[in-house]
Amino acid sequence: MGFFRRQQKPRPIISMPFSTFEFGLEIIALIGVISGLAVLYSSYAQLPDMVPIHYGVTGIPNSYAEKWTVAILPIIGTAVYILLSFLRRAPHQFNYPKPVTAENAARLYKSGIMLIAFLKTTVVWLFTYLEWMTVKIAMREASGLPTSFLPVFVVFMLAIVVYYSAKIYLVK
Repeated sequence: MGFFRRQQKPRPIISMPFSTFEFGLEIIALIGVISGLAVLYSSYAQLPDMVPIHYGVTGIPNSYAEKWTVAILPIIGTAVYILLSFLRRAPHQFNYPKPVTAENAARLYKSGIMLIAFLKTTVVWLFTYLEWMTVKIAMREASGLPTSFLPVFVVFMLAIVVYYSAKIYLVK
């Protein structure tokens, strides 16, 4: 027992099969992983020696590095996909804002799993989009990220977290 942890009753461990909707999100996320790797594979030979690696708030690149660094984005996207896929297998280990009981466990776990599924799909496609745009900018087919990119991404991520956090909090 750690200094900051309350002692908790063991949580129920329930097998949570994929819903049709969650399976669809899984397929969309997997397509995102494959797309990010395909962008890297199909464009790497044509890239200039220096590629953008950082963008300012306005979407304009403000730092460049050697072209091998373009591989970092699909690697991170793939790692996120794998790690969150493993995390999905243990919803009883997630942090919930209320005690998990035998009566509410299935509902809490399902909401937690859906939160992870949406976050996984969103983050994977974020890295795929950044990979694609980095290649376009490096090849001078675009000058920067759209100015709407950052606000839209932040609002979308916040909406997912707020919605599922509220859903979890309202479980009886």
